[in-house]
Amino acid sequence: MNLIVEQSNLYASQHHANLDLTIEELKAFFGLLIVMGFNKLPSLRLYWSKDLNFASQRIMDVMPLKRFLKILRFLHLNDNTRMPLMKYYLMKDFYCFERNVNSN
Repeated sequence: MNLIVEQSNLYASQHHANLDLTIEELKAFFGLLIVMGFNKLPSLRLYWSKDLNFASQRIMDVMPLKRFLKILRFLHLNDNTRMPLMKYYLMKDFYCFERNVNSN
C-alpha cells in the first residue's frame, strides 16, 4: 500500500497536480471499487447522482466524486522515471517485424 501511495503522489506531481493520497484514503478507494462491483452502473458518476434510482449514499458518504476521480486518474504503481524508453522498444520491434516480412 505504501508503494502505491508513494507512486501515485509522485505521478500526480509529475503532472503538476497535488494528490496527497494517504493509505487510509487508498483503502477507502479500493473499498469503493469493491462495493461498485456488487452494484454495477453504466457510469461511475451515477453512484454520486442526485437521482435516487442510481445514487448510493454509502458511496457518497465515503468520498466525494471529484476526489474519487482524481485518485483514479493518478493511481500509479510504478516510477516512470525508472522505466526504459518505450518508443525505442516499439520502433525496434517494428523494425524487426518489417525486416522479417520483407525477407519472406
